[in-house]
Amino acid sequence: MITILGSRKSRPTAKLLAEALSDSFVVNYTESRIPDNRDSFTIRYGNSYVEDPEGRILNKQEAVKTSANKPATKTLLQEKNIPTPKLISFEDVIAGNVKFPVIVRRNNHFKGKFFNMCNNSRDVRRFNPSNHYIQEMVTKKDEYRLFVLNDRIIEANIKRCPENRPTPMIRNKENGCFFARVRVSDLDRNLKNAARSAIREIGLDFGAVDCATIQEYPGITIFEVNSAPGLIPRKIELLKTKLEEII
Repeated sequence: MITILGSRKSRPTAKLLAEALSDSFVVNYTESRIPDNRDSFTIRYGNSYVEDPEGRILNKQEAVKTSANKPATKTLLQEKNIPTPKLISFEDVIAGNVKFPVIVRRNNHFKGKFFNMCNNSRDVRRFNPSNHYIQEMVTKKDEYRLFVLNDRIIEANIKRCPENRPTPMIRNKENGCFFARVRVSDLDRNLKNAARSAIREIGLDFGAVDCATIQEYPGITIFEVNSAPGLIPRKIELLKTKLEEII
């Protein structure tokens, strides 16, 4: 028995993954507590509120909680010396003791949303420190999403944007940008190592790492880690194939 443990946000992708795996296994999808079964295999897809059941599990609750809390993730990465844009306190920004602009984001953001560039302390005062965090701005060269499963990068995507427009700061679907496949072997080795280290230190077995090569030292950075990335059908089939190797 395989249980896909999804959530409201991850439901569309989690259900498609469950449907794909049902070709080879007996699969149950749920978003609530599941009975303990030592013979079961649970795939936690973004769900951070249901306790870990007995049996084998891909992505434990505490790791998913950490990845969902973006400032907590950044703090952990900084402690482990994994390159990531530095966190900045609201006190320092309001006092003007930082270099502007800075980026303000929601603690639990997704899909490139809740991204705010602030050019002065007055801009920052619009946001609530209880559910927002501030980070330094870095100058991106190329932006990537790397999919890691059991310490192995199983696919790499690069962000592409329309050629007839200036490259936007936020490279998301709303700005016409899209993911394109890129050879893992072509990527910067330090970037690959940092992505794998980020997944490992957070404690995830599977996740998508948003990262980039940048102009500033050390030339690479990790933006965030997602335990339930959206997947197009081809990527669902890829993940299904890789999961079948370990179930």
